[in-house]
Amino acid sequence: ITECNDAFTRMIGYSSEELQTIHWAALTPDDCLDVTTKAVTDLALTGETAPYEKMLRRKDGTTFWALCAP
Repeated sequence: ITECNDAFTRMIGYSSEELQTIHWAALTPDDCLDVTTKAVTDLALTGETAPYEKMLRRKDGTTFWALCAP
């Protein structure tokens, strides 16, 4: 994560500085790794990816559903 807004940092519980040091997989529960890996691959190959829903893991360990639209 290279950039995020204040709303995202409030939802996830990490500061923007902390997020720059954390790999996206650490924020992704195992059952959402496939959809996220596909999006990352699509982005790397084509420069874009379709929006997708996934769970994210907050700093406190709880999870929430998010619409990701990189």
